[in-house]
Amino acid sequence: MQLKTDFDAATLGPDATEAKNGGYDSVASVNGFLNDRLSICIRSGHRMSDDMPEYNFKHIYGQASTRLPSDATKAYIRIQIAAEALWPLLVPVFNQAEKVACCLMLASTILHELAHAAHFAGGLLCRHADAPPADLPRQLQGLNDAARRALKQLFKTGHMGWQEPYWDDEPVAELGWAFEKQLWGGGALPENSDNCARPCYGRRRLFGELAGSRPASESRQKRADIAHPPLPIETYMSFVPLEKPIRFFKEELWSEAWPKYGHRALNLYDGGQISVLTRRQRPASADVYRAFGHQDGRLMMAALSRLEQAGYPIVHMYLTQMILDRLQPATAMRKWRYLSNVWPLRSAQLNKLLAVFNTQSILGSRACLKLVALNSTRAVKTTASADMKKAVDSAIGTITDIHNFLVEEIQQAQIHVREFLTASVGLRQDLYKLGGLQLYQVLHDDLEETIDYVVKHINAILGCVERLRGPIDLKPLAVKLRVAASELARTGTLCRDTSKFLKPGTRYLTDTGQVFDQGHQSLETVGHSQWLKRVEILEKMAAKEILLAPPVVRGLIEKFFDVTGFSRPPDPPASASEEVANIKAKIKSMVANRSFGKTPSRWDATAKVFESVPPAIPLIGPEGRCKYPPVKPPLPDGDAGQTRHKNKHIWF
Repeated sequence: MQLKTDFDAATLGPDATEAKNGGYDSVASVNGFLNDRLSICIRSGHRMSDDMPEYNFKHIYGQASTRLPSDATKAYIRIQIAAEALWPLLVPVFNQAEKVACCLMLASTILHELAHAAHFAGGLLCRHADAPPADLPRQLQGLNDAARRALKQLFKTGHMGWQEPYWDDEPVAELGWAFEKQLWGGGALPENSDNCARPCYGRRRLFGELAGSRPASESRQKRADIAHPPLPIETYMSFVPLEKPIRFFKEELWSEAWPKYGHRALNLYDGGQISVLTRRQRPASADVYRAFGHQDGRLMMAALSRLEQAGYPIVHMYLTQMILDRLQPATAMRKWRYLSNVWPLRSAQLNKLLAVFNTQSILGSRACLKLVALNSTRAVKTTASADMKKAVDSAIGTITDIHNFLVEEIQQAQIHVREFLTASVGLRQDLYKLGGLQLYQVLHDDLEETIDYVVKHINAILGCVERLRGPIDLKPLAVKLRVAASELARTGTLCRDTSKFLKPGTRYLTDTGQVFDQGHQSLETVGHSQWLKRVEILEKMAAKEILLAPPVVRGLIEKFFDVTGFSRPPDPPASASEEVANIKAKIKSMVANRSFGKTPSRWDATAKVFESVPPAIPLIGPEGRCKYPPVKPPLPDGDAGQTRHKNKHIWF
């Protein structure tokens, strides 16, 4: 990491030596502030999105936040590293070089957030640089005029919140932004956007178009648009197969696809999106946070773990900004009136649908829209459409126990929302309990191995971070992140803040890792051969000092997503297996007897479909690719028709 240290002598003063020394003194003041006020914690990426309006819909892997009051003594800076960032390192599909490349990406994320923290610290000190001596922060006391001028030049207040940090003062040399948008997440766009390749943050997603920064006035206008969009926003969610991000480190991409397709070869979008509906951008962040961060989201994460164990090559959820197919703005406004009051249903049901739907099977359809287009204030006459049945039928057979329960809820979505919620609350609690008991067993069996592995990986990354040369002192960050790893090993929890664990004289885990050259240049700037050489160096480092993942690390994803909400999974009760069996039997019995709700006759025409279709377990092909066998069950007699709502654009 390198901040500009070749200060302009003409700006700083007539004495070049004094100016240069002042510049280094100003950087030292920032280091001192970070050492005193910076804390680091390991959290779930889904829990970070509620307080960053620029990142409403993305899966966050690093975040720097700050509180900068007028009183500098009460300021603090916090870096949050998402535990999910370690997930790609834990999946058996990756080979050694690919794991090390992911490790580099995580190290880049840590450094990226540290640069944000440095800007926050420098900006705060700039605010107080001209204050009376008695009111100066401790880090500014003793700085001469040259050092204060250098501080103002280094950390301009206007750059604090919105300037994205780049290494070596060159935007195209930064990997962090590109991979945050390409590999770790995406953006959301209003439906009337004239540029579907531009995420809400402001720059285009594709490599080669990342250089430069947007004017402050344009940034302010963009933020105003986010706060008050002209139309409701449609966001899509998709599962990205492992083969997608792996392609970035494959020879075929750069030797074949890149020359042929250019930037399009780097796009992760594969067309398999599922619609996630939000109302307007401003309240949407809180709604998404509730849906994916709390009770309903926990069940989805438990189901995701089942999918991963069953062999589905799922890396994470990828939010992209594709415009809803064939949906005109006027139609969108009318549709939103139907969707405005169904959050309880949508947050519970869509999360579960996401976990089991074969996304390719609903490509081009709006089945999910139809499933939730209900009005909770009055009964809506609905008839199952063939299109919806096709999407539901294709989802059959994912994981037997969870699947049967989901089929029940999918069909219940055709019943009035309040009736559905009343009828399903008991069974939903049982399912939560079932997931919790199984989670106890899984985590109890693998906890020690898992924690040991995570701590070793964190320390290997810290070894990389500590060896990056530059005027910013990385030692405080490394120590605090190491404390987080130590606390994880000691308690089995993802500590929220490490500041309370720092004690003078405490000895932390020893360094691991190897020296590697600084700078994170983009793939297109470095060139494929140079990138491979860099990965080869890291691979040699990994062969010696980074322990790779065991073949299967079960339960780790539940741990990272805070599924249970417990600090440390207790020992499983002696009767756990018996209780699990009883709950499973209860679920199967309720599904078999169709005792869910007050209109069992609605089931008669569709129950045979779900009973007659065998499980469609995905087949894992070469290089971890997932092949879904075609499942096309016949539609039940008499239900092939569909009813169109009085608004002809809305189908049920």
